[in-house]
Parts: sequence; structure tokens; C-alpha cells
Amino acid sequence: MEVSPHSLSQSPITANVQPNAEWMLSYEEQKPSLRDLVKSRLRGRGEHAVDDVLQEVAIAVQNAEGLAEIGEKGFAAWLRRVAIYKVNDHWRGAARREGLQSRYQDSASNEREMVGSPFEWVARIERSDLVTRELAALSEKDRRLLEMKYLQGLSYRDIAQTEGTTEKSIEYRLTQARKILRKKLFKLSIEKETKDER
Repeated sequence: MEVSPHSLSQSPITANVQPNAEWMLSYEEQKPSLRDLVKSRLRGRGEHAVDDVLQEVAIAVQNAEGLAEIGEKGFAAWLRRVAIYKVNDHWRGAARREGLQSRYQDSASNEREMVGSPFEWVARIERSDLVTRELAALSEKDRRLLEMKYLQGLSYRDIAQTEGTTEKSIEYRLTQARKILRKKLFKLSIEKETKDER
């Protein structure tokens, strides 16, 4: 299908552009003072940031409806308000980006600290598997208490209420469960060391 030059002039894009062409000329006349306003509000963010904000203002002029009703003097005031609004948008976006970058850097540094060397990473996984296996070998009662305390983060009081007993009893039972687990893990680590030495 061939597109005629006549059909291009009737496209939605050019239909939108033509009504605000006069206002774009007025925008261009006021652009130097707008640039000063934007630059002062961006406080040294650089020329690229100023250009970005001015481009957003130009798009707002291009897409605005009802500019004829406010007149030339009203247009100047409207233009300043739009510029200030777009500067505020810029700062909000910059704060969001900086917050995301900060969180990413924090999580990346935490991952590096957690991982360490490949040897440490493998050792950590082996220990984790070992603990999981030995937890499963504990009695149901001991495993449940350890899970409530260390996985769910419940207090002695909360565990005591759940189990229908006193806090002292829970404290004693958790101490015993930890001792049993510690002994099993210690025994396994000794066995592993002697196996590695052979």
C-alpha cells in the first residue's frame, strides 16, 4: 500500500503538532530564562540534566490543550510551573535510581561477604547440609523447639504458650536440644577430619 503525502499531513502526529506550533515558538523565545531557572534548581547536576528537563517541558507544551485560553502572559507563568514540576520529577527519579543503586550495591557486597572464596562457599554448603541432616535426626519434640526458636524467631514465652508449658521448661529443653545437636555435629566433624587425613 502506497502512502500519499496528503495522508501524512492528516496523521495524528502532525495533527497534534500543528495547533501548538505558535506556542513552541514562544517556548523557544523563553527557553534561555527557563534554562537559567532549571539550572538553578538542579544545583550542578550538569547540562545533560538541564537538557532532559527542558525536553520534558517542550513535550508538555507540544501536548498541552487549551493554551490559547491562558494567553501569552499566562503561558509564561504556566511554562515556569511546568519547568519546576519537571525539575521535581527529575529529583524524584534521581532519588529512586540512587536508592535502587544503593540497595543493589549493599546486596552485592553482602553476597560477596557471604560467599567468600570458593572453598568457603563449598564448606558453608556442606555445613548447611550437615546441620539439616542432623536436625532431621533429632526427636520431633527437639526439632520442633529448635525450629520455633531459630527459624520462626519465637521468644521463650511464645514457645511456652504454644507448647502449654513454662518458659523455664522451654529454656531447659532448648539447651538440651542444642547440646545434642552440637555433640552430633562435633562427632561428624571429627569423623570427617580423620577421613580427610587418610
